[in-house]
Amino acid sequence: MSSGSRNGSACDCSIVRRAEISLTEAGAAYYRHCARIVAEAESAEQAARALQPPKIETKNSTLFFNPGSAGPRRFRLPITVGRMTAEHGKLRAEIVELSVER
Repeated sequence: MSSGSRNGSACDCSIVRRAEISLTEAGAAYYRHCARIVAEAESAEQAARALQPPKIETKNSTLFFNPGSAGPRRFRLPITVGRMTAEHGKLRAEIVELSVER
């Protein structure tokens, strides 16, 4: 009987080896550059969202709903969240302003 086998047949096992993987100098530089690009894109998206006031609008039977931002206050826009409900086949959108203690 072979080791690790209960019924006399051979065990088809493999050993898993762990290896440490690290970036080359060029790979690390590329990663840092990409991380900066992602951070800048996220910051630009947040800034653009913050510049748009909360708004509910319907055009050609399409509801456009920008609930605003519940993040840190930017500029003079209110801190808001949106609530959307669907009932009897109709959508209802509402902007809820949050009170913030200073």
